[in-house]
Amino acid sequence: MPDLTNHTPLRDERYYLYADNDISLRFQKRGDKFELERMEKVADLTRKQEKLFISKNEFEALTKIAKGPIIRDSFLLQDANPQITLKVYDGPFKGLERIEVEFGSLEEAKTFSPPDWFGPEMTDSVLASDSKLVNMTRDEFIAVLFKENPRF
Repeated sequence: MPDLTNHTPLRDERYYLYADNDISLRFQKRGDKFELERMEKVADLTRKQEKLFISKNEFEALTKIAKGPIIRDSFLLQDANPQITLKVYDGPFKGLERIEVEFGSLEEAKTFSPPDWFGPEMTDSVLASDSKLVNMTRDEFIAVLFKENPRF
């Protein structure tokens, strides 16, 4: 793991209104901003994202009808291409730490060679998707976490 001493985390509190394999409608408090997002899977490694800013009152009203929360701290480790962020989960998903890498192109994603400290590849795991995590109980989460990461 990299040294996080000089990295200030951004706290995310995320909820889901709708999620299937290809489309999700979610909203979150990210730091002091409130956002509503629609994510759509375009291809295996490609997502289309649309984002609107909402008010605190809208955020609070939506929490009453949504699944969640998923709470995590995001540490921006590298802002250049590729962008690398460490996600450290809290609450029911405490124990999950994952790296998110965003590329400028599909070709860059296919040729990327991760550093050794990244750990196992999780792109196809249910642990890599907040929209899948939100539907898991703590016991289901722990079972998958231990199965996919025997180091625990």
